[in-house]
Amino acid sequence: MYIKVTNTEELKQLFEEMFLNKTDKVTKISDHSVMNGAAYGISKVAQKVIKEAALVEAHLYPDVAYGEILDEIADNFGIAPRFGASKSSMFLKVVAAEGTIYLAGTNEFRGNDGITFELENHTTIGANGYEYIKVRSKEQGSKTNVEALTVNRVSSQPTGHLLAINEYRAIGGRDIESDDAFRKRIKEGSNILARGTLSMIEQAMMLYNDNVQRVFYSGIDVNGKVHLKITTQNQVDLTSSELETLLEDIAPYMNLVDLKQYSSTVVNVVLENADYEYIDFSFRISLNAGYDADSVRKEIQTRFTKVFNPDKWDLLNNKVEWDNLLELVKKVRGVKYVPDNYFLINSEAKDFAVELNKFPKVRGFIMYDTTGVVLSDNNNQITPAYYPNQPDFSFQSSVIE
Repeated sequence: MYIKVTNTEELKQLFEEMFLNKTDKVTKISDHSVMNGAAYGISKVAQKVIKEAALVEAHLYPDVAYGEILDEIADNFGIAPRFGASKSSMFLKVVAAEGTIYLAGTNEFRGNDGITFELENHTTIGANGYEYIKVRSKEQGSKTNVEALTVNRVSSQPTGHLLAINEYRAIGGRDIESDDAFRKRIKEGSNILARGTLSMIEQAMMLYNDNVQRVFYSGIDVNGKVHLKITTQNQVDLTSSELETLLEDIAPYMNLVDLKQYSSTVVNVVLENADYEYIDFSFRISLNAGYDADSVRKEIQTRFTKVFNPDKWDLLNNKVEWDNLLELVKKVRGVKYVPDNYFLINSEAKDFAVELNKFPKVRGFIMYDTTGVVLSDNNNQITPAYYPNQPDFSFQSSVIE
């Protein structure tokens, strides 16, 4: 803030100092005197002036604004209003007989937190006897970011169903946008004036869909159309109708070269959901006395979520560093030892290269003790029969596949 907010006493002392420096008729201003009353009155008026000036300044500079003032700044600057709450998403491991069908809109999953999750697409269990299926919450808000191993029940249970469990926590659930996040977006909002850039398109999309997070260029197809990939705040894929509507909405912001001839509003651009490279983690771990496995698992998954956040992922440096993640797990409070040879990323103890123009997303997460027994200290009804006494993903890679 450029304007310094000063209290009444400081202003009063400043007035008295300046007054006494400019006259020799008065040598002292005592309490309860006429001059003391005049000094106090002038300082209160000055303080009100400073307050009003500071409020005006807050409407000009987002860094010193908060609450409703930020909403007014966004409205004045043409920035998308404060984002509302959003849903969360995650993967569920579903074990069932081959051919078992889980229907989107019919089969819903819930657990200890009372949050209901619905399938994004119909899923049929293959010969392996299990599938990882993507689900999203029906409710909204940060409360939908449920912890791992807490969702294990299915409604309208299909014939052949054996097990459902979320090995990794749900992510992306958001309450109404915080002042800090809103302030950051307002400061970046001027990008909408940078015509012809991805930042401009990104800001334009946010005006019409507050779930848009980032936009990436992914090349030109054989028809000469530009393909843009979109990541969302909660990593829930936009439906085909949402993509079509969004394309129509942002048409006025496109360059002339992106518009078809004869003043058509149809743009020469294709919007697509971002592609993800799914990652399965499997590792053994030894904990210090007094630490429970679920607290340690929660902290590890929180750190992994930050590492794989699409908003921070560098598409040019598209490698999941095995040693960095191993070191991250070792530094979690309560972790005593993590054997290197059992720390597996997609069945291997080495770096994992993410395909170009894709983002990493954690799908499977199994934490064992040093003897190979699945660690879970709570009552989440995880069934050991479906998690063999060995690194699960290694077993799947070497035997099942």
